[in-house]
Amino acid sequence: MMKNNGTMNSGMTENGIVNGGVAGSGIPGALPMETAMPENVPVCDRMMGKATLAARPRTILLVHAHPEPTSFTRHLVTVAERTLAGQGHTVLQSDLYAMQWKAVFDADDFPQRLDTQRLSFIDESRHAFAQGCQTADVEAEQAKLQAADAVILVFPLWWFGMPAIMKGWIERVWAYGLAYGYGDAGNAHRYGEGGFAGKRALLAVSVGGPEKDYSPRGINGPLEQLLFPVTHGALFYPGMAVLPTFAVYDTGRMDASVADRATMAWRQRLENLFTDAPIPYRRQNGGDYPDRHVLADDVAPGQTGIMAHVAGVMDSSIPARSPLGVQDGPAGPQKHASATRPISPQP
Repeated sequence: MMKNNGTMNSGMTENGIVNGGVAGSGIPGALPMETAMPENVPVCDRMMGKATLAARPRTILLVHAHPEPTSFTRHLVTVAERTLAGQGHTVLQSDLYAMQWKAVFDADDFPQRLDTQRLSFIDESRHAFAQGCQTADVEAEQAKLQAADAVILVFPLWWFGMPAIMKGWIERVWAYGLAYGYGDAGNAHRYGEGGFAGKRALLAVSVGGPEKDYSPRGINGPLEQLLFPVTHGALFYPGMAVLPTFAVYDTGRMDASVADRATMAWRQRLENLFTDAPIPYRRQNGGDYPDRHVLADDVAPGQTGIMAHVAGVMDSSIPARSPLGVQDGPAGPQKHASATRPISPQP
């Protein structure tokens, strides 16, 4: 039985409508039948071929944020752990609620202050990372990140974004010298380069609202554009190759048959974690941004906004097909899932 708060009985498989990527979004390379080898894969891996690359044991970090063990979000984590381990990969986890992760980024993150009179986050982060005087919890998470070949963030959409605890994980762990200011070179190495270059990233998002709300002209707006600050900002900025988002929709209303299809689709995405083509975001140092700030006049002429920064997109008004919603969240966000059809328990 599905509870009316969107959580899932432990005896039930996952539920919801699945869109494995951004097909129909105008983003080229989203889950193609034949995927190209990513540009940032080492030459030796290119020579090995995609089949060998996919089978090669890797290390994957699963970061997830949901306090309810029977939630759909936690189900995605369980499926991921079993699927990846079954492929021979090493799976690391950061269960942020179980860890009681400190979400607030503040002066307590810098036990050995460079300047005790004024808190400059950039200066203190640079100092703490370079001198090895960060807090123990941050250092532990950075060690997991540096060991990982891929990072998967699994979370419900609450008020059109990730839970605050996960946002706080990024804010505290993404240190100067690692995720930004790489090599102490300011903005020289960002958007396709940096401390996380060579790693892959994937978001797995549970969505409470109906897919039509997030269709090209849907009222909530397209998911891939709404998640742009995460995919393009937090992940591509420090160099990760970001895969199209995996989303499951209408999670408070779906029955077991849809749940089974969702499970199969999620396993397929995990099996293709190292072969699916990433979103072709434009690289800062790839020639499209001559001054490292603004697109050249002859690149995506006439286009503005988010989609101009995705290579090959001809129409900036084309949104991602993946919808955005709110799952297992407070009563306020949950009401946005449907204006006419209330969420009710499912058998």
